[in-house]
Amino acid sequence: MSKTVSHLVAVNGAERAIEFYTKAFGARETSRLSGPDGKIGHAELMLGEALLMLADEHPDFGALSPHTVGGSPVRLHLTVDDTDAVVERAVAAGATVLRPVKNEFYGDEAQRRYASALEAR
Repeated sequence: MSKTVSHLVAVNGAERAIEFYTKAFGARETSRLSGPDGKIGHAELMLGEALLMLADEHPDFGALSPHTVGGSPVRLHLTVDDTDAVVERAVAAGATVLRPVKNEFYGDEAQRRYASALEAR
């Protein structure tokens, strides 16, 4: 039995999301299935050793994006070696910093510098 959990995210504009994750976080696209309408039905990205699956929203299948449902309680946590550099790349790729990077008392001993929230548009 597998002990891995992978995220499957429905978004408005999967093509833009893939471009953002590639530019901001160095993601590598490994798979893409597009429908005749050009919408992405399923794509897989590797962020380091982590798999992120995403697709355009498909309301007829119940796959709704956070934009459509008014937000999401789900957050993705990315562990990196240089938080400041990654946040800088994310902003250059179009992200907005909602809470600035700062040192925190919690977290891994070697990695206590956090950007609490980034939002991509």
